[in-house]
Amino acid sequence: LKQPPMVEPGYQVINPLSDSLQLTATILPDLLPLLKDTAIGPLLINLSAQLLDSALIDKNIFKPYHPDILKLSARELALLKDDPDNSRYYDDLLVDFMGKMNTPEFNSVLQKWSVLSKPSHIALEAVNSLLRNNQAINPAAIGALAKDNSTRTELYDTLKAYHKANLFPAAYFTQKSFGESYAFTADEDNTPATVTYLSQKVISFKGRQSRFYFYKLTFDDGDDTTYSLACAGPFNVNIKEVSSKDATGVMYYDEDFDQSNVKKQSESLIKKMEHWFEWSDKKENR
Repeated sequence: LKQPPMVEPGYQVINPLSDSLQLTATILPDLLPLLKDTAIGPLLINLSAQLLDSALIDKNIFKPYHPDILKLSARELALLKDDPDNSRYYDDLLVDFMGKMNTPEFNSVLQKWSVLSKPSHIALEAVNSLLRNNQAINPAAIGALAKDNSTRTELYDTLKAYHKANLFPAAYFTQKSFGESYAFTADEDNTPATVTYLSQKVISFKGRQSRFYFYKLTFDDGDDTTYSLACAGPFNVNIKEVSSKDATGVMYYDEDFDQSNVKKQSESLIKKMEHWFEWSDKKENR
């Protein structure tokens, strides 16, 4: 406590404490004064979030340290606004942690996090925390997250879970827009620069008539630009039935996108998908 580290502790410090949460719970109260320390504060938020989730501590022990946590939040938010691509591992945990505090002060701060332009997944975490606390959501936050391909469908699922699906913007509540989002996240290792709609078609898929959407993904890697085919589905043949428990995004890896051969690539992609796909209602009825 008298000589905290000068730099943020690494995983060699965090992992042992995370692996022994019951023991960590007994020493945490003595460590909380270090929440004001810029190096050790993030570690304490990480551990505190885990301990709260495990019901090993009561949130009331943090009351004397709310001002320190709010200062830590203000610092992190300012850093992200200056450099949106430099989010840290515990930013999501910090937002979730503040949501669990559920005070007017923390909910007010979460409103600021919810309109963070980037990274959008942290803004979505803030929206989720606000919904959990029965707080009103800034329409600007919902609009930005619905526009973002990386968060569009997850935002809808989150709003629906809290019976707030009516807040989702109608402009993005289409199968085509949801398909674009699924296609955008089809490759877990690479993020496309753009997603271009190509076509849609209804086919017999795994014994059911289904609608699929096809997109061209553009990947920019410095001077090298590549293109890939992706599809999203299966959706209901009725285009007004937008949400689907079964729809997903899949990318064609066998070769680069070829406009002159797109029909064959599309058929091959669907055949590959049929090998592993299973309807969700069949899984539930096993």
